[in-house]
Amino acid sequence: KALYETMKEVIEPSDVVIIASILSDKNISSMVNYFSKIANTIIFTSINTTDRGVQAFDLLKIATNNCLNGVDDVEYMAIDNLKHAINYAKQINKRMIIITGSLYLLQELRGMDHKN
Repeated sequence: KALYETMKEVIEPSDVVIIASILSDKNISSMVNYFSKIANTIIFTSINTTDRGVQAFDLLKIATNNCLNGVDDVEYMAIDNLKHAINYAKQINKRMIIITGSLYLLQELRGMDHKN
């Protein structure tokens, strides 16, 4: 919710791609609902550093089954590997890439080689 409150006035959803992972004990539907209000492309990825993470394709299934709520212009996808998700997000060529959802994902991001 805090991300939504911060970003809702700053940028248009068509300019944003979100890369997200979510832990199993979180309210996935609610989080995806907020994400879809600030980005029209959401890429789910998996977290490899904890067993609590929901796999990317399971997040995609939850999003498409439970979270659409009439939002037709949001594209959901799953890319299991964080580095591949980032590379794909760069190719989409939007103004902003937001990586969010879990501190475990950010920890994984910190440990990556960022030369590419």
